[in-house]
Amino acid sequence: MHTDAQIQGGLRIVSALLGTLAVLYALSFLLGLLSTGFSLIQTAQTAFMIWLCWSCYTGKVWARVLLALLLIVFGIAAVLAGVHWRGGIGTVTGILGAIEIVGAVSLFAIPQVNAYFEYVAQQVS
Repeated sequence: MHTDAQIQGGLRIVSALLGTLAVLYALSFLLGLLSTGFSLIQTAQTAFMIWLCWSCYTGKVWARVLLALLLIVFGIAAVLAGVHWRGGIGTVTGILGAIEIVGAVSLFAIPQVNAYFEYVAQQVS
């Protein structure tokens, strides 16, 4: 059994992580919209990632696993792109990739996050 403090801590961490991801994907969509115009593929990708963040937040285990896998893949790709590009944009890309990898690991490695997801799973079932 987990304490209320652990569950609340997990809620804060999960909210911050998933909220940050949703905002980053929304900003990426807006930047793409401003620079290249409307893209149906980018719109679908953004909608899918925000929906996946919401599904993860509501305690769906499959969404948590899929989101972690996608974050690891996207994070590795971003770090490799950052190494390739170098300079300012490469540094920013590499840092964002590292943040995605840390976010993916934190979905499973932080005890408070696990406490939150166990609590939510009990509430839903």
